[in-house]
Amino acid sequence: MSAALNGTYVEKTDNVGGQPSRPSVSNGDGTHLSWHNIGYSVTVTHKRTTPGLPCFGKTKEEKFILNNLTGEVIPGEMMCIMGTSGSGKTSMLNVLSGRHVTGDVHGKILGNHKQRNNKWRRLTAYVEQDDLMHPHLTVRETLTYTALLRLPGKMKRSLKIDRVNQVIQQLGLSDCQDTRIGDNIRRGISGGERKRTSIGIELIVNPSILFLDEPTSGLDSYTAFHIMETVRELTKAGKSVICSIHQPREKIFLLFDKILLLSQGRTCFYGPRGDIALFF
Repeated sequence: MSAALNGTYVEKTDNVGGQPSRPSVSNGDGTHLSWHNIGYSVTVTHKRTTPGLPCFGKTKEEKFILNNLTGEVIPGEMMCIMGTSGSGKTSMLNVLSGRHVTGDVHGKILGNHKQRNNKWRRLTAYVEQDDLMHPHLTVRETLTYTALLRLPGKMKRSLKIDRVNQVIQQLGLSDCQDTRIGDNIRRGISGGERKRTSIGIELIVNPSILFLDEPTSGLDSYTAFHIMETVRELTKAGKSVICSIHQPREKIFLLFDKILLLSQGRTCFYGPRGDIALFF
């Protein structure tokens, strides 16, 4: 295991700072994700101006959002990406999941030690910070429509419904499965139930790697811990979980196996959670 400061890796052997990191669990069906010297840059255009004179041209500048990041997540691990606002947490999630829209990505991202291909998106799921769901549908209807639309067409309908039942049970949504999602006008499920439903939409396809962008935002401390505890249970089946989080409480922090701490797109620390106190 190793920790890193600005891309320089230091071997770590002691484990301090609270509870020891949990051993990784793999059922052989998970995906080993690794990234090597990752950089992400965008082109920014500036107007050239002179006081008293109109704009007379433009200049272009390459701005690096991420710079020289290296690490890995193995099946059964849950990793947290931390940092201040603007440190590159969401950009890192987008790059690793293959969701970056603009800009250039440098370096290598490997799945099971191979370059990502067109099938990569089938192995991953991404839960966005904002939950976008139809307010008039119930939790069960939302998950059922997702299963009918996203699972293979040759898969029997009964098996798709079984998958919906499994996800509802897995995420503890049984009590609210017949309640409408709701919105600001129509009352529906709670914030925690809404977040779990959003996670369930992605779990329907049984991904190997789950990405979550700020999953605790807008939730009270109890609900946030319950959500992350539920996500932690998913790793027991060999899934990998990578999430960005701004300021986790202690109980949530202790759920993670690895920490990636970013500052201005660079690595401040990467390694087992138990090593972070010794490192700093």
